[in-house]
Amino acid sequence: MAMRVRMRTTYAGPAGTARAGQTIELEDEQAAALLSAGYAEEVVEPAAEASGAADATPADETATIDQPETTSTRTRRPTPKGGGRRSAPPASASGTSDPEEE
Repeated sequence: MAMRVRMRTTYAGPAGTARAGQTIELEDEQAAALLSAGYAEEVVEPAAEASGAADATPADETATIDQPETTSTRTRRPTPKGGGRRSAPPASASGTSDPEEE
């Protein structure tokens, strides 16, 4: 017999994978292990009414996702005086770096 459970954490096992909050159907033995460890909670389905509600499928669950912040908290460093970039040391007039030749 199978049991429906709602996962409290991410699950990966012989029955497949499920995310936290997702409802899945597991064998009784697997479901009992997850329930006793606190990784899942049992889903109790309300009794079906005699008006034919037994054939109706439950609505899909939807999750809400918080929107990420769009503002940055980083600030730019102030530009140093003198242009911002360091310049290379001046080259010698002869174009060589050997001090004995000068």
